Amino acid sequence: MSDPKQIALVIDPVTARRLSSGIFNNSRRDKNYWLFNAFRPVSDLMEKLEACNPDGIISRALPEVDEYLRALNLPTVLVGGNKGGEKIVSVGSNNDRVGEMAAEHLMNIGLENFAYYGIESQFSYQRERGFSNALREKNFQSKIYVDKYNNWEQYYMEILHLSDESLRKWVDSLPKPVGIFAVHDPLGWHLLEVCRRSGIKVPEEVAVLGANNDELICHLGHPPLSSVSIPWGKIGGEIAMAMDGILDAQDNRGLRDDSMPNVIKVLPEGVVTRQSSDLDAVQNATIKQALRFIKNNISRPITVPDLIEEVKVSRRKLELDFRTHLGRTPKEEITRARVESAKLLLSQTDLSIPLVAERCGYMYPERFAVAFRKLIGMTPSAYRKQFRMSH
Repeated sequence: MSDPKQIALVIDPVTARRLSSGIFNNSRRDKNYWLFNAFRPVSDLMEKLEACNPDGIISRALPEVDEYLRALNLPTVLVGGNKGGEKIVSVGSNNDRVGEMAAEHLMNIGLENFAYYGIESQFSYQRERGFSNALREKNFQSKIYVDKYNNWEQYYMEILHLSDESLRKWVDSLPKPVGIFAVHDPLGWHLLEVCRRSGIKVPEEVAVLGANNDELICHLGHPPLSSVSIPWGKIGGEIAMAMDGILDAQDNRGLRDDSMPNVIKVLPEGVVTRQSSDLDAVQNATIKQALRFIKNNISRPITVPDLIEEVKVSRRKLELDFRTHLGRTPKEEITRARVESAKLLLSQTDLSIPLVAERCGYMYPERFAVAFRKLIGMTPSAYRKQFRMSH
């Protein structure tokens, strides 16, 4: 029996905890792991890597470290990178799609004013690009604020909520009500605190949405922070399989599997809605009441006549108001809300497809499957398979 491969994990503690189960549960080769903090001084990190003499490296994609790792010419998987090579595979979330989901969520609650709060990093630019492109397709635009504090990544969990006059003035200047997408949850948490100190009502005046769905950070916010959920287990699994593939190729004298891509982008799971964006922002009272009714009765087989009974208006007026303010019919909104609820249940629970259908207001699983496929482009079971936390 051969000795286990020595793998250096050059990542920070937060990333290590996110990815560990996916990596360990999906690795098919015997490995011995060494953990190094990616934010060590580069010279210190390289000295320790040389002492470890690893067979492969799994590392966060950091510009100040990448060129040194490439010089080692070892099998390498970059977490969150955008480039690959003969012995290098990059694996991370599809950040453009993260931005698109954020825009869709804020538009779906009826907002017409939007803003993006980001940092100076590649993944932030990608999320902003997806966010702005999705808005542009619907003839909306986004105001952008880039935070100049350069230690958000290194001190991800240490948000001190210091006074931020520049950010406060920017938020004050935005037309209200507005939906702001913060590139990740710590920035969203910081934004919530700035709003609280400034007397800005969340979500009535400013709806806030983060990304990564870090439960601790999201629930520390006042109010709790909505967030785009990233399938960290799935990403960890892809990292493990990529490393196995590169090691296999090296053992086979470089005959790497042609099917292995150099860059792997994993789609986000969906938006986990909490109080910070739990708002029917449309100003039309009839639509606001109808949207709230749909949300509160998502598990019931409600119909358009039920909406009409609830809001006490004619079908003609209801249809007209929905098309004017949301760009879709009442029936389309009921279906959209049900499918969004189903997406979360499919990706985050092991409920059977019929039970998911029932909890989303469908009496017949077949009708649920047809509606889901029409909107999402795949069956519910295919969607679940795509977002399994492990393979």
